[in-house]
Amino acid sequence: MATFIARDEGYFEEEGLDVKILINPSGVVSIKQLLEGSIDIAHCSETLLMYALLDSTFNPGHKNAELRIISNMIMSNRIQKIIASTAKGILSPKDFVGKKVGLVKNSQSEYHLDGFFLENQIDHKKVGTVNLNPEEILSSLQNGEIDGRIPAE
Repeated sequence: MATFIARDEGYFEEEGLDVKILINPSGVVSIKQLLEGSIDIAHCSETLLMYALLDSTFNPGHKNAELRIISNMIMSNRIQKIIASTAKGILSPKDFVGKKVGLVKNSQSEYHLDGFFLENQIDHKKVGTVNLNPEEILSSLQNGEIDGRIPAE
């Protein structure tokens, strides 16, 4: 990421900037910290930005978020993954029916899961979703509490 290159090459210091980089487990955490005022700049997906600007349940206590977009879109394929337990019999998209998928609610991962369901003609009501903190998702899959996961954004 350009931020890390700028840090490593000393570009911030050259410009007289004292930049501290905080690495969060997901963009959800970053955007919420931005809205709370504990950080000044956040990196997140466009979905989270829309939630932050338009959804009062995502952004409680901040009636009108005053945000500035200082970024560009980066195109990538295969950036989002759905990870499933083959031990739970998930070998194809249709095998998610009747299973539980862990994700971070109101995030890019939830948006991605909806797209996955549409693309594979799966009724989302037939798949359980479990809202987890980003730190809990992998252990929940390993412990068998969920059958698949969408990595947190």
